[in-house]
Amino acid sequence: MEPVKPQKEHLWLKQILGKWKVTFECAMGPDQPTAAFEGVETVQSIGEIWFIARGENQTPCSDGDQAGNSMMTLGYDTAKGYYVGSFVCSMMNWMWQYHDGQLDDAGKILTLKTTGPLCTGEGLAEYEDAMEIIDTDHRVLRSRMKMPDGSWQQIMQGKYQRI
Repeated sequence: MEPVKPQKEHLWLKQILGKWKVTFECAMGPDQPTAAFEGVETVQSIGEIWFIARGENQTPCSDGDQAGNSMMTLGYDTAKGYYVGSFVCSMMNWMWQYHDGQLDDAGKILTLKTTGPLCTGEGLAEYEDAMEIIDTDHRVLRSRMKMPDGSWQQIMQGKYQRI
């Protein structure tokens, strides 16, 4: 197997390396108020082609004083021609697998597609996580879910500031 040489797509991910303070806003369900919470995320690389983001935060879903933990992996599959990755967190037993990730034409927003459980726990839905680079020290992550009528609804937003 030939070693993979970093491509421009891998280099794009280097922008998120470092330690970040994050403020989240999450939709908690129909007719429920939005929940807000804070956390810290540290992003490291494995070589120059894989990136791992480890988060720790106090969420509305975490148990009392125990923090919620998460891990996101990101990379670019040169054979398939798109970004890939995964996301897991300590509050749910579903592994989110990203596929078909693409940058917008301006090179500012990486949109990752995935499938996951409906909030009702009955069935699956399409989701998208969109990571937008605002500037060197600020980025935003927006998660949205495809509704049964075909429309998209934002369910979470995280605002990141480099520490």
